[in-house]
Formats: sequence, C-alpha cells, structure tokens
Amino acid sequence: MLQLLNNHGADLGAEDRWKGTPLDDAKMEKRSDCIKYLESLGVRRGNRMQSINLETAATTSSDPRIVNPASPVNRLLEFAAVGNIDMVGKMLSKTTMDACDYDMRSALHIAASEDQLDVVKLLVDKGALINPRDRWGHTPLDDAVRGDFEETIAYLREHGGETTGAYDLEDVTDAQMKNLQKKGVKEKWALKLEEIHLSPKPFARGAGGELFKAKWRGLEVVVKSCANMVSNAQALTDLGNEINLLSCLRHPNLVMFLGASFVEFPPLLLMEFCAQGTLEERMVKFASEGKPLGKKEKNKFTFELALAMNFLHMCDPPVVHRDLKPSNILLTSDLNLKVTDFGLSKFIPSKNKKMNDKFSMTGETGSYRFMAPEVFKHEQYNEKVDVYSFALIAYWMYTGCRPYMNHNDPVAAVRAVALDGERPVLSKSTPPLMRSMLEDAWNQDQEARPSFDEIVRRLDEMGMRNSLLDSNSKCSLS
Repeated sequence: MLQLLNNHGADLGAEDRWKGTPLDDAKMEKRSDCIKYLESLGVRRGNRMQSINLETAATTSSDPRIVNPASPVNRLLEFAAVGNIDMVGKMLSKTTMDACDYDMRSALHIAASEDQLDVVKLLVDKGALINPRDRWGHTPLDDAVRGDFEETIAYLREHGGETTGAYDLEDVTDAQMKNLQKKGVKEKWALKLEEIHLSPKPFARGAGGELFKAKWRGLEVVVKSCANMVSNAQALTDLGNEINLLSCLRHPNLVMFLGASFVEFPPLLLMEFCAQGTLEERMVKFASEGKPLGKKEKNKFTFELALAMNFLHMCDPPVVHRDLKPSNILLTSDLNLKVTDFGLSKFIPSKNKKMNDKFSMTGETGSYRFMAPEVFKHEQYNEKVDVYSFALIAYWMYTGCRPYMNHNDPVAAVRAVALDGERPVLSKSTPPLMRSMLEDAWNQDQEARPSFDEIVRRLDEMGMRNSLLDSNSKCSLS
C-alpha cells in the first residue's frame, strides 16, 4: 500500500498533528518491511516524535496518540470534569500541570467547559497556562463562553484569559434568524412565537438549554431554549439544517418534535409533553417500595426502547443517541415509552464513520454509569455505544438494581468497566435468552455487540411483542 501511495505521488514524509511521520507509525507497530521501505525513500522521524521511546510507548503511553485510561494525565482530566478538587490536587503531584489529552485539551479546558469554577481557580493558582489551544485552536475561555458560564468567564478574563471569538454571538444577526424562520415556513416546521405561551420559570436544564412547560394551540408541550446550542453564526445555520432532518423523524416511541421558532433569539424547539415523567423516576419509585417493575411493564418498556433505537440507527443518516439513560426516557400518560434528547448534532454521515468526543457526550456524572467503555477510554466509537447503554437500562428494569451500585463514584464504576471488564451480576434465575442478549449487548468489543435490528428480533423470539399487543397487559399508573 505504501508503494501504491508513493507511485501516486503521496507525501510519505507528511507530519500528522503530533508532528509524527508514517515512519514513526511503522516503528511504533514494528512493521519491519514498511520501516525499510520508508527509510529507503529518505523518510525521517517527525520532530515531536524524536523524544519518544517507540519501544516502550505502546505500554507507557508516552506516545501522545495513545491514551492510557489509568494514567495520571487521564485521571487528572476526569477529576477536572466532575469537579473533584481534592483528586485534582493529588493528580497534579503526579503529572505536569498542562498535560493534554488526545485532542490537546488541558485540565483547564475541561474544567472550563464543565463550569467547574473551583477547579479552574485551583489550576490558575497553581500556574496553569491560561490560554493553551486545543487541536481546534480553542482556549479555555472559548469553552466557558460556549457554555455561557458567567462566573467562569469573568474569572478567566480577570486572569488574562483570551477568546478566539469562535463562540461569540456577535455574528448571529437578525437577518440570519429571519432567514431561518423563512426556511422553516417553507419546510413546514416554523412556529409563530405568539402561539407559544411559556411558563414563567424553567422546570429543568439540559445540555442544550433550559426546559419550560408551555401551551401551544391548546396542547401542553415542552419548550427547549437553544441558547447553548448556538455558539456562532455557523452553529445557527447548522441548527436550522438539523431541524429539517429532525422534523422528518416520526416513530411512536420517540418524543415528537412539533416545530421551532427563530423569531427571536434564542431559538425555541417544541416537543411533545410526557405526563408520567422519566423511566428513572418510575424505577426509583418502585425501588423505594422494595420491588422491580412488573413483568408485563418491563417487557413492554424493553421492547419499545429497542424499537425506538432500531429506528434511529436505521435512519439515513443514522442517528446515534450517545447519552442513552433512564432519565432520557419519558413515559406518556398511558405509559408508552418515548426516547428523548436523541437530538441535534448527532447524525453520522455514514455507518462507517466513528466519533471521538467523550467530553461533549455528557457533562452529568450520572451518565458515567451508562457510558460504554470505548468512550471512557477515548477510543473511536460508533452507534454500538447505544447498545451497551440499552443493556444496562434493561438490566435495571429486570432486576430493580441500578447498575454498578457497588461503586459510589460513577467515574470509578466506568473505570472498572473499561479497564477490568466489570459487568453487573446476573442471577441464576435470569432466563437464558435474556442473559445471552444482555451479555452480548454489553460486550467489551463494540463490534461484537448485536445491532438493534438483531435485538428486536431476539426480543420478539422471547415473546415481548405480545406485551404491546395483549389487551390485558395495560400497565398500571399507580
């Protein structure tokens, strides 16, 4: 392949973003034939890679491209993300202040992006670089501006923080908002602002913005403010394009998108209101009463969840949830399951493309219990992250036990999953077909996990579709 590329004029001495050349990669993997061929062409090692011992890099993670999840650097970034200031202090004695992850993001980047002000103050007080750039050229202040974290923004500015302007809203013009509203009218998803009657205060806050209850054309609905989704003019344009695709998604087990308004900033999204709250709330309620969900109810919810995720994964382009957990699963007044927050900026152009953005996946520590091991390890991942999360949700429903409760710290739980292969314990009474499905779905190797298409088929073989069809299986609202 190297010979073919060379014959077609490829630059075999090109450097990657770590200043490494193809020769560095060949030596890392000990590919003797490739090493000889590249050296015969005069290819040399890259500048940054000269200081790396390629014989030990794969095991010690001295290669900046390889992230060892147990390394002090990785643990520093994890603790910075969740605001564990004591552990951040301990990790600072074991690694350099400005150590970076795969994407050249420092602990200050991570703390600023998660609004962990105490960690930001500690790092700055200890002398951390105030304006390091990640591989996208963004500073910690850029990350704080993106999240609209006022106190963190003020502190960083006070201590010399600079912004590249990547997330400033100055270029989001009234004209652009009007053009998107016109686009929505043409595509049939635009709503009139005067028809939306918001409650005075939000009832929740999510990654995208605040959530309000509202009345719209006589319906009770949920309105999401998109302030945090729109960081600049390009992001606003992307939001409009993604809403067009979102408006085409229709499935009985997805929370229905009703429309959007770009009349005023920030844009508003209208979603179906689900009166019975979240699946997590229901399972916690049952647990407080000392019991799991009823058999027919958990069969119904498991099958509906699989149907919803199969629909999303089979869309073109596929939609990957990335943060599937019981609090992102809603229940209607008649206890039909609805997946929510399957949202924007999660469309994959092709099934072969993978993603690598752990820290944008979730900013809520509870999500770590449902996080696939490949995400925690900063590896590239695909839609099978949802399959792993589905297995843990099904486990909770069938056992009444929240997964990994032997670990008080959610980060410790996912570390045990990723590094030690730990999984929830299934009782001997677990039906063989259910045991097999769960063990396959939470397989450490993402490629070995079944697709949701296969999961639906296997659940069908267990008779779970009957939970949807049986008129006697109507769930209780108690």
